Amino acid sequence: MIFFTKNLTTGAIRLKSHIEEVFPSRFNKIFVEAREAVDNHPTFLNHLRFEETKYEKETGTKKEKKEIFTQKFRFGKLLQFFDKEDYSIIQSVFDGNTIDKATLYNNFIEYYRENYRKKLEGSGYQSLRKTIIDAISVINYLAYLKLISIEPLNYEVIMDSENESVKKEGKFDLEKLQTFVKDNPEFFDQKYKVGIFCLGVLVQMVMNIQQANLKNTPFEKKLKGFHLSAKDVETVYVEALAKLQQYQGNYAYGTLRKFMTEYFNLEMPAIKKASTAEISFYFVTGMESQFVFKTLTQTGEDHE
Repeated sequence: MIFFTKNLTTGAIRLKSHIEEVFPSRFNKIFVEAREAVDNHPTFLNHLRFEETKYEKETGTKKEKKEIFTQKFRFGKLLQFFDKEDYSIIQSVFDGNTIDKATLYNNFIEYYRENYRKKLEGSGYQSLRKTIIDAISVINYLAYLKLISIEPLNYEVIMDSENESVKKEGKFDLEKLQTFVKDNPEFFDQKYKVGIFCLGVLVQMVMNIQQANLKNTPFEKKLKGFHLSAKDVETVYVEALAKLQQYQGNYAYGTLRKFMTEYFNLEMPAIKKASTAEISFYFVTGMESQFVFKTLTQTGEDHE
């Protein structure tokens, strides 16, 4: 199998990668089995779905009816996070070589930051929400192929069924969050990752409130362009709680804060061992997934 690029002006062909002896069973697993496993994963079938505005291709006019976005995996979603001149990731997938998760986290967050910068500049960018959904799907894809290490779960999410009104406090549904975590063990294979993710959810809710009341999100300036260390997220946590108390009182989102005591506060020793790229990635994933855990249409809803 040969991967190449062709210059449409000169006709020159440049070889990118040459893969030999791909057995039909391996080919089927890469392009059929793994793709179907991602498409049918509960994370995408049951959680990361949303209404989006669509436009006519010919005229660019907005369609009257919104459509439901559901993730459909393709091989290109893996390649988009890597240098266009580097096809080593393709070689690894076909050869069955292990891929370093640290490399994935670096590439995911850099791609997200690039799109975030483009959004601020007002230039063309890929939806930040879809960027994160693509990244999660890549992790699930590579996990299915056993190309990344998935740690044995060191925790169990206990679903509390005693107090329904508390679980669905205000506009936040704790049960939806717990189910999301349980349904995605490949992504949340360590407890501290859940905590960082939850902080991103909390911060997005703070910014939703700010957008509704101030018509901007000043808290965003505290996020350092999503270059967040363990020390940074400790500070962000304290400041986000202070803003919630200022806007909605001392007991705002108490169920989420209680959940975070176990998964964030008590996991700080583990978080301090994580890289800035990993911390930043799980944080923005929480921000971009916050819409999943609403009970009602939330004030200041973020739009893509």
